[in-house]
Amino acid sequence: MADDEDFGSGGDDPKADKDSAGSSRNSALSLAQLIGAPIHALIEAEAQAAMATANFIRNVGFIQTGQQNVGELGELQMARFRRQRRNAQGEEETIEVEIPLLTLLPIPALQIRDAELEYTVKILDTELTRSESPEAQRAMALGLKDAPATLRATLARDTRNEQRRSLDMLLKMKVNIEQSDMPAGLAKLLNISTENINQRLVPSTVTPPPELPVAPAAETAATTARTQPGSGSFTLDKP
Repeated sequence: MADDEDFGSGGDDPKADKDSAGSSRNSALSLAQLIGAPIHALIEAEAQAAMATANFIRNVGFIQTGQQNVGELGELQMARFRRQRRNAQGEEETIEVEIPLLTLLPIPALQIRDAELEYTVKILDTELTRSESPEAQRAMALGLKDAPATLRATLARDTRNEQRRSLDMLLKMKVNIEQSDMPAGLAKLLNISTENINQRLVPSTVTPPPELPVAPAAETAATTARTQPGSGSFTLDKP
């Protein structure tokens, strides 16, 4: 009677294990790349946040007129409104107020306060650094006797959590974000912008009274006056 075969385990195939190990080594990264990739991602995230802040300042705080250089912001974008007040004579007048729009809004500027990275790494292979490689030349310039070896690694499975699937590979990242400190140049920009807050008197637009209709033109014939002799009266004779 033939022995039972275990089809679920895949069997003990040395060739399959060798192919799997070779595939893992081909897809492995150096330990520096493996550790540096998440750190590089954090730096890129901060760079994108800084560019978002710069675009907000440019688009909201200044009037855009076509294509401008990076250092040219243009004229300040002003928020205008009108209000009524009474002057010293007790008359009501209209005042227009202008305030830079940039000074009315909070500027979104975020930064990473701290970050915690937790790796579960499996070392697959080591490589000796050749003496003519740039890494070895830098090590010799620093006075190191031996160049550092290159470790090939991959993310490993976390065996501490039994509820997690065995195929999951973990890179735990905890990032805390906070409002960034205001750069000195931005603080100066806001101070200068506040100097442009002004208000002016709007000229009154009083409607003049309508003009009276003009009397019809006199007759073209001249009117003559004749004084009666010996009397203080005169008569008007029309031809």
